Amino acid sequence: MYSKRLIIACDAYLKVCALLGASALLLDSRTVKFYTTPYSRRTAKFNTVLLIFQIVFGAIRLLKFGNLSNKTDYELFTFNISYVVLLIMCVPLICLLILTTSCKELVDCFNQALNYIFRVRETWVSLSDKEIALSYPTGTFLDWLFGFVAVMVASYSFLGGVAIYLMDILPFQWMSMIPMQFKSRILFCMHLGFYGYMLIKCMVSVGIGLTIAASYVAFLIPFHSEFNLNRKSRKYITYDSFRSTAILPTEYRCLELIHHRVMSHFSLAFVPFQALVLQFSLFCNWMLLSHWESLGILRYLMIMAEVFLVLFWAAVLQTCGKFYAQSIKNRTSWRVLGEDRYFRKWRKSVTPLYFGHQGYYVIKRLSILKFWKAIIRGTFRTMVTMSNV
Repeated sequence: MYSKRLIIACDAYLKVCALLGASALLLDSRTVKFYTTPYSRRTAKFNTVLLIFQIVFGAIRLLKFGNLSNKTDYELFTFNISYVVLLIMCVPLICLLILTTSCKELVDCFNQALNYIFRVRETWVSLSDKEIALSYPTGTFLDWLFGFVAVMVASYSFLGGVAIYLMDILPFQWMSMIPMQFKSRILFCMHLGFYGYMLIKCMVSVGIGLTIAASYVAFLIPFHSEFNLNRKSRKYITYDSFRSTAILPTEYRCLELIHHRVMSHFSLAFVPFQALVLQFSLFCNWMLLSHWESLGILRYLMIMAEVFLVLFWAAVLQTCGKFYAQSIKNRTSWRVLGEDRYFRKWRKSVTPLYFGHQGYYVIKRLSILKFWKAIIRGTFRTMVTMSNV
């Protein structure tokens, strides 16, 4: 399922992240087990609290900015940059909260999932790694994704550090509170070091969250399709006995328990992240439609950032919606196994697997349409509201 190269790379990446305080999780590539250390837990929690204070401080500073219609083009530019940066900082905050709030339970959850994955590989799959890669290219895709994420994290960390050095002091930064006569070279170096470290930590934490989520999805979606008895290709990587009435209920319950436990840690991130994407999109649309001329080069950066973020979340909603629909098809396909009394009762008790928070937010096929509808309707209402102010 996972290549040795990927496991070794994750081991090295998580050790670097733990030294930076961006994650409490560590991976032993020899035993393929997650673990934590007292140092990694303390530094990760400290950096999470530090990031929360920075976001709250920046929000208070922007609230005191006043009416934007009375500001100059430069003041409008600094406000836009500060607001966009604060919104983006909420993404690593979500990742840090997931990775630091319940470290012991998270480590046990990940190790349980890995044990189940390797047990399935040894017990029910007879194909070689190359044959599995030909059937399901998700493993190869995961290797390329990890390399891409590592390159992007390093690139954005370097470019962001250069931008912090070249740009003026922004309103959300603590340096803006210090009067001009008290500013010195030492304070400026502290300012560069603090926000450079914050930038690297945020980028690394986002990379960790994206890699862990992609690793789980790369196993879940292909293996989940093995429970569909009516596949058009009729090709499976597991034995035929895996889909018998004696084995299928037990294995599906195992997958169901693993998935529900993983979702108990990650499901709370779906709602705030979608709200963040919507808020960012509405802000960009309003600024582009109302202040196009005064934005300058920032308008092109806002367009690219909005398009990338919206398309990324749309792809996530589309993938999760298809997974929910596939889960319904799996349950329907089990009718061909006969009308055994026990199996029939079990089949009726099965609920479809999903991504989201149970009883609050479940991603289905129509979720992506509701997302686009919210962007269009929200932009229209924002323009009407701001024109009446």
